[in-house]
Amino acid sequence: GVVCSIDWQLVGAHRLHERTERMSVEQALDGLAERAATTRHVELFWYPARDRVDLKTLVPTEAACDPLPDRPWERIDESFRVLPSVREQRFVEMEYAVPERDGVDLFLALRARIRTRHPDLAWPVEVRFVAADDAWLSPAHGRATVTLSVHQDARLPFVALFADLEPLLREPVGRPHWGKWHQLGARDLAPRYPRFEDFARRRAQLDPDGR
Repeated sequence: GVVCSIDWQLVGAHRLHERTERMSVEQALDGLAERAATTRHVELFWYPARDRVDLKTLVPTEAACDPLPDRPWERIDESFRVLPSVREQRFVEMEYAVPERDGVDLFLALRARIRTRHPDLAWPVEVRFVAADDAWLSPAHGRATVTLSVHQDARLPFVALFADLEPLLREPVGRPHWGKWHQLGARDLAPRYPRFEDFARRRAQLDPDGR
C-alpha cells in the first residue's frame, strides 16, 4: 500500500530527572504499585547473582540540565538523551506483557525459578510499567501492563533457559513482544488480543498475497 498522510500526536520537548536506587527486592516491591501510579516512568532491574534491584525512575522537571556530578546515579537532561538505554554488549531477550495486577506475583515466581534452576544467570530481569493503549496488536492493548524481560548473553546458550521460564509468563494472558524470542503461534496469540481477528481481516484486504 501507499501511505498518503500521517497524523502524529506528540509530547512537547521536556527534561527528565533520572534517578537509580540500588536496594533489596523487598525494598523495591514495597510501595511499587503506588510509585508506578504516580511516576511517569518506572522500571527495575533484578540481578539474580546478587538478588538485588536497581530501581530507575524518570520524572519530568523544569530544572535546568545538570549531570549532578555529586550524585552518580542521577542526572537531569533532555528527554531524548535520557530515554534511550545504551546496550553495548550483544544479548538475546524474551519479553512478555502481563496485566499489571499480576506483575509482582509473576516476577516473584520468575525470581524463584531462576534462583532454583538457573542460579548462574548473570543478566538482569527487567520489569517495566506500561499504560494501556488501543492499538490492536499492542501488548498493552486495553489494559495497564507490566512487562517482564529475561536477557542472556548472545554468546551463551539461551533456548533452554527461555523455554523453561516462558510458561510462567504465558498466563494469565501473557502477550509476547513481537520482536523478541517466544514460541507462540497464531492459535496461541489470537485469544490474547480482542481485535486479533479484526486485524487479520484488514490485513487480508490490504495484503491479499501475504507479502
